[in-house]
Amino acid sequence: MNLNEQQQAIVRQALDIMEQAVHYGPIFESPNQLKTFLRLKYGAEENEQFSVVFLDAQHRLIAVEQLFRGSLTQTSVYPRVVVKRSLVLNAAAVVLCHNHPSGNTQPSRADEYLTQTLKTALHLVDVRVLDHLVVTANEHHHQTAFVLKALADPARIQLISILMAARPGEVSTGDLAEAVGLSSATVSHHLGQLKKAGLVSSERRGINVLYRAEPDALEALRAVLATCC
Repeated sequence: MNLNEQQQAIVRQALDIMEQAVHYGPIFESPNQLKTFLRLKYGAEENEQFSVVFLDAQHRLIAVEQLFRGSLTQTSVYPRVVVKRSLVLNAAAVVLCHNHPSGNTQPSRADEYLTQTLKTALHLVDVRVLDHLVVTANEHHHQTAFVLKALADPARIQLISILMAARPGEVSTGDLAEAVGLSSATVSHHLGQLKKAGLVSSERRGINVLYRAEPDALEALRAVLATCC
């Protein structure tokens, strides 16, 4: 997917603003949030690759590393390398990920066997395998389109910037509306689009709806810019 100059400028503006507020070491709070991140990062790879998301005991991100790279249809994975890297990083849990350039999201029998082999090996060193995700280029382009659509208005970039900088991290719709000088209804619409793209999440508390920026938002935007522009 190629971005026009205006779209590239929007993504870069978002990165420039958010870089000033981002704090690394995010907590992936849901499987969908993590999968969105991995789709953007690896979905468009032309060859099969195998990556591991290393997490601490609270499921905070330690590192995301591509450990193996193969051909168009397969890649070789060595459990000893995965175990060794987990120990070096002092990981308590991992999420495994590889892509299918064919576009097929269904795990093969070989994928299932590999998952079980890695679970057994990592269990010996007290590291949990939380999931093994398969991502594809089709999912990547679909998610990229969502992110770009969500960033189509400068007000949304401003809202993300405020949420990224917010302490303790949650801001009500009313406070956001006051901060950007727009009506609550307009801000709610913008936040709805950002939420669909996986860039923000919300929680209702009494009569208030509180929003927070998803901690992988900046990395997702980086992936869009790196692979599309």
